[in-house]
Amino acid sequence: MAPFSTTALAPDSPLFCGRQAELDWLLRRCHAEVTAYIALYGGRQNGKTSLLLRLEASLRPAMPVCRLDFQLIKGASATQAFAFVAERIAESVPPASDPRTVADGP
Repeated sequence: MAPFSTTALAPDSPLFCGRQAELDWLLRRCHAEVTAYIALYGGRQNGKTSLLLRLEASLRPAMPVCRLDFQLIKGASATQAFAFVAERIAESVPPASDPRTVADGP
């Protein structure tokens, strides 16, 4: 019988198995020029978050990573959701220039 976890596995967990092909594919996409976005979806408790945590650990420190866990803002309004995304991006990727010098940015 395979082990079962009710929470995301740490990137170095020995229980993580079977997703190496997907992890390698995602790593290649992350290191390539951005030409598309990827949506990762699936049923509950089938390893999505564990895979993403392992991907995040594999990418750092070579590149900044911004993880957006929308479970943290259940019931948020559109304004709160956009603020959450902006705050997380600002924490992960510092601005290229002083935001006060941007005259007409989105």
